[in-house]
Amino acid sequence: MKAGGNNYVRQFLSLSDEEGTTVKHIEENYRQHYLSHFSKEIDYAKLRGQHNICRYIKPKKVKVLVGPDTLDEHIQMVSIACAVLKVKVHFFSTEKIDWQHKDKLIILNDWVELEKSMNEDNRFRSLTDTVSNEFKIKLHQHYLHLYDKTPTANGRFELLNYLSEQSVSINYHRYGNLMGEDIKAAF
Repeated sequence: MKAGGNNYVRQFLSLSDEEGTTVKHIEENYRQHYLSHFSKEIDYAKLRGQHNICRYIKPKKVKVLVGPDTLDEHIQMVSIACAVLKVKVHFFSTEKIDWQHKDKLIILNDWVELEKSMNEDNRFRSLTDTVSNEFKIKLHQHYLHLYDKTPTANGRFELLNYLSEQSVSINYHRYGNLMGEDIKAAF
């Protein structure tokens, strides 16, 4: 997240959901926030002679780490978020767990087995406390973050766990002289 950007303060928040939030409400909320905010390129500053565009980039895959302590509702929220973003999702565990979608679960001997898939095309989301420190160190060595906050029903915050924020600045002035502001010409 860009320091001082729109999402910067989010990392310091502790969010809680309202009781009785339905799956349909969560899906609508995620979809509404994706369509109204995350799918668009927005210039918040609107400075003359300069475009400061904020946009969000989707990963190719989301790798979700689950364990015996993972709640079904959290798995459901992550699945909904990935469906709204149209991103492939894979579930991994180091233990056999009682889960209704066992055919979608990949059992690993150790979390470190995922090291081959540690790249910028994948996002790692943890819904368990069983992730080893060794795995977290491997992620950091590949400059990746493990998103391990509890899933929330608010799409404005939950979808940030899957998207990369990108800020692009295009200047149309040189020494104070405006040369033109056609953004399409810059690309």
